[in-house]
Amino acid sequence: MTKLLELRERLRSFYYEYESIFKGAWKFLLSFSVFLTVISRISFLKTFQVPALAAGLAVVCIFLPASAISFLTGALIVVLSFGVSAEAGSVALIVTLLVVLLYFGLRPKYSILIVFTLIACTFNIGGSVPIAAALLCSPAGIVPMCIGIIYYDLISVERINYSSLASFNDRLNSVEKITGFLQGMADNRRALMLAAAFVLTFMIVWFLRRRPVSYAWSIAISVGLMVYILAILAASFIFDISLSIAGLIAGCSAGVFVALVVLLFGFTLDGSRTEYLEYEDDEYYYFVKAVPKMTVAATDRKVTRITGRRNEPVEEPLEQSDFPTDRPESLTETEDGGRDESH
Repeated sequence: MTKLLELRERLRSFYYEYESIFKGAWKFLLSFSVFLTVISRISFLKTFQVPALAAGLAVVCIFLPASAISFLTGALIVVLSFGVSAEAGSVALIVTLLVVLLYFGLRPKYSILIVFTLIACTFNIGGSVPIAAALLCSPAGIVPMCIGIIYYDLISVERINYSSLASFNDRLNSVEKITGFLQGMADNRRALMLAAAFVLTFMIVWFLRRRPVSYAWSIAISVGLMVYILAILAASFIFDISLSIAGLIAGCSAGVFVALVVLLFGFTLDGSRTEYLEYEDDEYYYFVKAVPKMTVAATDRKVTRITGRRNEPVEEPLEQSDFPTDRPESLTETEDGGRDESH
């Protein structure tokens, strides 16, 4: 454990030294991943044009705040949906406007969770989001998670019903296309299953990690993982959804890994020395929980190599008489240790 804490301190100091570079790098990678995911699933572009467009938009995100990635993701979904049909684009536009007005206008603090949720649901690693989000966020983080699931639902339904929604399909009028699109989003049982599992796991992990007990974060991660698995299994049975065991294992493994990283870099505390203090004044009672942080200073060893060379002149040691003395010349020591004061 000491080695891990030492590694944490080294990584933190290295990150703070090159903070601007790392911020730009992670914003580029995150935005490139989500843009590539959206474009590849609902794009009408050619295959070789998809990475170029995603990379160009990701470069723009380097110079924007992190919350702008979620906003640009919604705008990209709207544009690509209009490329499929006017009806699909209209539904995507209404959803995005509601998100912008109701969420970005009020509390965009955790908006980056929209992007993480969309990516996790697309690649079937959803277990990594609710546990890590509950460790880092307040219950307000549930809203952006649900928005990410709505975007995932919209993209999935649009991808499945592409032939009926496409602009070249004249068998259905606009009203029928919009009605079928909305009905498909409402009947998407997989999205409902993920929403229920995410909210339940988030609330339990958030509740447990705030309990005044030792190792509350570790307990919250373990219980949250079991709750997520049970919620997915129960929802798949209730909604009659075919469940991929490999995908569930991958999602749980990703959740454990992300949670352990968050625990190490953000919440590594010494729970064995937790103290509970209680005192009062004339008006209030005070209950304080003191948990010492586990911090280890990174070792900084300097090794100096001393090597001897041949044919080097060896300096002779100085005699005692060569050293300066503060005693007056008239006072000299005799052989028996006495002093001779004769001149």
